[in-house]
Amino acid sequence: MPAAQSRQIPAIYVKCRGGGGVARRDLKSLHRGVENYLRWCGCVRGPVRSRLPQKSRTMKPADAIHPAPIDGLFEPTIRLNQRVRKGQSLGQVFALDRVNSAPVRATRTGRVVLLRRRPAVTRDTLLGTLASI
Repeated sequence: MPAAQSRQIPAIYVKCRGGGGVARRDLKSLHRGVENYLRWCGCVRGPVRSRLPQKSRTMKPADAIHPAPIDGLFEPTIRLNQRVRKGQSLGQVFALDRVNSAPVRATRTGRVVLLRRRPAVTRDTLLGTLASI
């Protein structure tokens, strides 16, 4: 956005789930949303189409969050949607000094509903969330 703005080029900014990638289903929904906006404001002809159904999930107090214990690089040992047991390894945070590291273990049994994909973390960065679903 700043690059377009500095050159006075109109731009539309959209957001979706993070992690450095875009799921095909999300991309389809984003495309329809931008297309609908352009139709609504008269830039493109045609009817505004109905919104695609979307899944959403709200954090519940029973969800278990797992923050980074130290600054460093997080290497997960589990995957999204995997069921894990209390005490199971979720991964390891390796300090940049290459000497220290800290394991991250599940605080309860549940399903991985959030998992950090970018490795660089600071202490207390959210690494993952478990839900009892």
